[in-house]
Amino acid sequence: MKAVKLIRAVAAVGIVVFLAMIVRSSLEMNIWAGLLASTDTWWGALTLLDVYTGLWLFAAYIAYRERSVWRTALWFVALVTLGNLATLAYVFVACGRVETVEGLFRPVPER
Repeated sequence: MKAVKLIRAVAAVGIVVFLAMIVRSSLEMNIWAGLLASTDTWWGALTLLDVYTGLWLFAAYIAYRERSVWRTALWFVALVTLGNLATLAYVFVACGRVETVEGLFRPVPER
């Protein structure tokens, strides 16, 4: 299997797992109660800091790759609101637009 197809498949599995966990978590408690429970400790706050630091780094990667300010802005909003579910979705979409792994590290050609 080509590397890009493997990466895309892993991203697809990740998306399914994240969606399943979101549904499962939503059945246990609403998102606001979950966020409050998570940030009640220093470990919870650190975990959020860790996640958002990674998301900002990934947002910089998207800004480097994408040539459209609007597309970059939409992905940024998705990252901030959906977390790594958006990261997986971006990787899935990006893999559909390239033929090699190296293409994932080049700016998207202008249309």
